[in-house]
Amino acid sequence: MKTQLKGIAEKSLQVAPANKRAQFAKDLDKLISGDYVLVPKEPTQKMLNAGHIIMNSVKGSDVHSATNAKRRECYKAMIEAAQEASL
Repeated sequence: MKTQLKGIAEKSLQVAPANKRAQFAKDLDKLISGDYVLVPKEPTQKMLNAGHIIMNSVKGSDVHSATNAKRRECYKAMIEAAQEASL
């Protein structure tokens, strides 16, 4: 896995602007070390369900579509904040 990431990184670094390359290298180091994890831009249903369980301790409570919509907005905001922080 680490070898694959390094290969992908090398190809990506060749086409990125210098400041992006430097940040990408730092982020890749954190990914390889385990400080970062890869997550999808859109949360999966399993992720939404996990969030529901944490935020609603009442067992058996239903997940409503409006609740999922709010969790999707929250998740997207967190992804955007993480991307802005790495610029």
